Amino acid sequence: MIANAAIAVGFLLWAPALLQGARLYLGNFWAPYPSLDVICRQLDFLVGGRLAAASLLIGAAIALRSNLRASLILLFWALTLIGLALIESLVSAPLFVARYFIGALPALVTLVALGVAHLLTRLKWSLTVAATIILVAMIFGNRHVAARPYNWRAVAAYLQEHLRNSDCVLVYPNYTIHPLRYYFRRESCLILPNSIAEIDPKAIVAARVFAVFSYGKASEINRLRATMSDYGREAKRFDAIGIDIIEYQR
Repeated sequence: MIANAAIAVGFLLWAPALLQGARLYLGNFWAPYPSLDVICRQLDFLVGGRLAAASLLIGAAIALRSNLRASLILLFWALTLIGLALIESLVSAPLFVARYFIGALPALVTLVALGVAHLLTRLKWSLTVAATIILVAMIFGNRHVAARPYNWRAVAAYLQEHLRNSDCVLVYPNYTIHPLRYYFRRESCLILPNSIAEIDPKAIVAARVFAVFSYGKASEINRLRATMSDYGREAKRFDAIGIDIIEYQR
């Protein structure tokens, strides 16, 4: 805790710059409103996926039972950071993005370490195996999530190379247009639906449509593809690690 407090003091030097940036982007930030789906997805990224989350919960439960005082301090540390980000997102500007409250991770991991250490102090082989399973699950869970970054730079480069003036870009979810615009500065026809049901393929007059689809489930991608099949055929598909670009031609 002392080590992380020292790090926090160092980061306070950036506070003026962060406040200036917050004022600049207030009301025009790319992060989505913290709906239940968004909150679950960001917490999933934060802790390293469902497998790691399950390990965290088990380790935390053991720690709370074996060392209540220290565990409550660590829980307060972690939940306060996440809670403040959520409150700010609900009452002011949405910023509930996993990387903005990674300061909670040292507390969460230390909490699990307390639980694992308690298991390892017991002489029963089954408890040692349980401690090992928790650690292995956390490692593999985090490796899985780390392999899923979103490469908006590659998306922008692909569009820059293939997009013509007569084409349109369909972006879903529509709020992801903000990180895309950060890298893709060229003016073009944009289709920004609030939902897949809102897309009207017959009303699109462009020669080609590049559907940029991110943060989605397989079922949503299939719905998008079924909807866009009324516009035309799929010509090409490009995977930018977590972001799909599907080119449609009439």
